[in-house]
Amino acid sequence: MTPIVALDLKRITAEVAARHGMLLRPDDPAMLLVTMNEVVLQQVIGSIEARAEEMVAGMEAVLRSWRSRGCGLCSATSSNSWTQFHLFNESECK
Repeated sequence: MTPIVALDLKRITAEVAARHGMLLRPDDPAMLLVTMNEVVLQQVIGSIEARAEEMVAGMEAVLRSWRSRGCGLCSATSSNSWTQFHLFNESECK
């Protein structure tokens, strides 16, 4: 599995030493929990990324549908160097 989250084990051991006054070595059993947490984080982040990609694809599909029907979210007109935006009437696109 390619790491999505790269944990800095030196920083973790330094933080544990600073906060709790205990030195963790790389072969310390507590490091098993660090590895387990890293794997869980990778899986959760992967799931979130996949869901975000699905949501973006869905939004892009809706936008393509609106564009194919000739509707847009807004149309811009320019007058005297000022750009004015007019929201479309949703009933026109139904």
